[in-house]
Amino acid sequence: MDIKISLDKTAFQCKPTNRQTAFMKKRLPKEEDYYDIKTIAERIGNHGHSFLPATFEGLASKQENFEQCQLFGIDFDDEPDYEKIKKKLMEYHLPIVFSYHTFSSTPEHPKYRIILCHIVPITEKWLADMILKMLKKMFPEADKHCFETARLFYGGKRLIEFHEVIEETGENTFNVYNLIQEFEKFLYIHDSRNFSRNLKLFARNYKLNIHNNHFDIYEYNTQRGCISTDPNTNEEKIGSNIKYELYIPNTSSKIIFYELQEKAVKKESSSQRIRKKSAITIMEKVSNDKICNCCRLWRDFINGEPLDHNTRFSLATNIRFLTGYQKKFLDTLNKYYPDTDISKWKGYFNYMKRQNYNPTGCNDCKYKDTCNHKTNLLETLRGRKQITYFNKQNFISVDESVAQVSSELNAALRKNTTNIHLIPGQTGIGKTTIYVKLIKSRPRKKPFLIAVPTNNLKSELVQKIGQDKVLEIPSFEDLPLPPELRQTVERNYSMGFINDALESIKTYAHNSKDNSIFMNYLHPETALAHSSKCVIMTHARFLTLPNRVLKNFEVLIDEDILYTMLTRTGSVQISSLKKALKANVFSPEKQIEIEELLKLKDNKCCRNRNRYSLKLDMGTLKNCKTTDNLIDFAKADCYMKQKDCIKYLAPVQLPKCKMIILSATLDETIYNLFFPERKIVYHEIEQAAYKGNLIQYPCYSMSRKTINDFIEKNTLHCPTVSALFKKIITNTDNVYYGITFKKYENDIPLEHTLHFGNLTGTDYYSGKNGVIIGTPHFPSYLYQLIAFSIGISEHGSLKNRKVSYKGYQFLMMAYKNISLQRIQFYLISSELEQAVGRSRLLRTDSTVYLFSNFPCSQAAFCLDNYLKDADAQELDTDKNYD
Repeated sequence: MDIKISLDKTAFQCKPTNRQTAFMKKRLPKEEDYYDIKTIAERIGNHGHSFLPATFEGLASKQENFEQCQLFGIDFDDEPDYEKIKKKLMEYHLPIVFSYHTFSSTPEHPKYRIILCHIVPITEKWLADMILKMLKKMFPEADKHCFETARLFYGGKRLIEFHEVIEETGENTFNVYNLIQEFEKFLYIHDSRNFSRNLKLFARNYKLNIHNNHFDIYEYNTQRGCISTDPNTNEEKIGSNIKYELYIPNTSSKIIFYELQEKAVKKESSSQRIRKKSAITIMEKVSNDKICNCCRLWRDFINGEPLDHNTRFSLATNIRFLTGYQKKFLDTLNKYYPDTDISKWKGYFNYMKRQNYNPTGCNDCKYKDTCNHKTNLLETLRGRKQITYFNKQNFISVDESVAQVSSELNAALRKNTTNIHLIPGQTGIGKTTIYVKLIKSRPRKKPFLIAVPTNNLKSELVQKIGQDKVLEIPSFEDLPLPPELRQTVERNYSMGFINDALESIKTYAHNSKDNSIFMNYLHPETALAHSSKCVIMTHARFLTLPNRVLKNFEVLIDEDILYTMLTRTGSVQISSLKKALKANVFSPEKQIEIEELLKLKDNKCCRNRNRYSLKLDMGTLKNCKTTDNLIDFAKADCYMKQKDCIKYLAPVQLPKCKMIILSATLDETIYNLFFPERKIVYHEIEQAAYKGNLIQYPCYSMSRKTINDFIEKNTLHCPTVSALFKKIITNTDNVYYGITFKKYENDIPLEHTLHFGNLTGTDYYSGKNGVIIGTPHFPSYLYQLIAFSIGISEHGSLKNRKVSYKGYQFLMMAYKNISLQRIQFYLISSELEQAVGRSRLLRTDSTVYLFSNFPCSQAAFCLDNYLKDADAQELDTDKNYD
């Protein structure tokens, strides 16, 4: 198990001096990292490294900056009998992870420190403090000063014992719920007369509720139900006074802490609170077509499909609230069920009215898993936007899906053609692990060349395969350049002066002692020609290599490279182009083309006619003193004129070699649109069912335009984006991280945030609950440029349309052209797939809450108007994505 702590890099053989400790406290917050528990024990116990068990936000290890803590230390300076303490820990079900002799320990007066490990990190300061205070009371023989969250512990001179932590089962860890039970026993045994008073006093310090003379805390197993010992908790308790829920993915459980209740509701236990029935409004003028679109069961009934008595009765409890539909129901019975006693059904309707029957819910409906419903038919009809899933999907296990990906990868590797092989694997299925095992298993005739989207993923992959088995083609970010030179080179790159940038790097490399990294950067073709190792590089570097080099490798592309290429747009100011035209920077042919481009109406596109005959006067270009990249502009595939600038799309091209692409977002139709001359081989992989949960709220699009309108019109009484997001997050449960648009990332009221466009490969939040706010539409100019590049000119305008994608039918702002729709939905779904995948729902029992109107696979839809303001729906304009 890897545990996050601040571990000092300096080893000591004796207790550090006050001066050394002062320096240590300054540097320790900067040295926080994840370490294997065995490494932690070895460095601390045998090599004298100091450590902070807790980590802190910022550069000060103060209690108010607390971030998380998983290890808890207890010092024993005045209890020489180690075995006595060990036995006491066993009685309290507190397993020792490791223990060691402190620097001041002697044979005559042994002093030692015992380290305990909680099953998951504690991220709430009050809970970490509560654990320490319970341990302090239970172990009065321990040093009183060691029970602080910001406590610095010195290392020791010899380990006493070490026990490996098994992450999957939680072996050799403790659970705060079990600790609380032992603490209750401790209080009772040591002072039974004052047990109730002491329990309440302790609970009040942490604003925890007391129920039946016990802490109002329960451990709930998400697969089997509540497993706490209270006989009244066979079902998960319902109430609005939950203080905190601690999720434990290892055991598929959560610990629920209930908050101290006000005196006014003291007599009412949290398990007794229920909602009072409210009057249900009769719905008038509802068309039969609308009901049929909302409810497939009603559609079956009205069309004469045979339904059993209970199903018909459930329908009757709903339609009795729809004006005119009781008669339609009875007429349908008379038509398709001739043996039915109609007078008896009239009696049923009277009984329902007399007994105030509520509408039966959708939970027992045979279509519940494939229908976009609320709690019942009435609530579904009141929902504004509907999402319908028409395809019946059978899921397989994760292991079966992994086996399919592995099998299809091997099949693709056996082919010797120059086809493009697409192997879709869900986010978190373990695609990287599959091909890393394949690379390590046996040598092949051709070495692998692996291209990944980001530099961070490249570094991770090098570590997984092994530095000695890999040739890493560096990116610019990898080069050890001085800050001033790096800034100069970056500026040259951004303006398109590639030769100047390379020349600066060459000059610096010539004077460097070890210039191998520079040579591999400057001359990747030479490095590849003499390498038999596995080669790793980024997508960007891969796209610059010639076919003659790539044909010597088995090319694996990790993540969807087409998505990367389609989002490579640029912009130049019209004023910059006019300067360049005046200075005669371009060839005569290009000058004429640019002049024609500037005469176009706004939002009109044209193709680059002179891309393959690029001639620029570089000296004149530099004298133009423009910061725009006119070189990339001249190499573009197509252009769109706007009011003050020209938008352009880079050429969408793949090398003409065999390649295998593994990604969760692959779309065979899109690849065929962009590479019609290539054979696309799509390898079908069945989807595995999520272990976790994806809960989607599609009531609003939550596009940038929608969010902006909510704030500007202030109908929701949310004057800021922060206030709006805070209101949205009240519909979630114990979320750890949030994802939204880059401009709004800092408005999410959570410590951990990400933004769309920066999600690929991020694995920090595996097993954590997350919230995603937004439908990541791309600017309309991007859609139109992409469409124009493949010959789609009649794109029409964005309108609210009923559309279909991957088995779902839904309403959305979309283009009329089906191919352009497909491109639009492909880009949006790719971004959302990456966002949803951060929690690794396939393998962890976590939950992701998605607030978007674009349907995602395996989502459970909640059609509630989660903002609960009557005027809110009118604000969901969803028309501009820029």
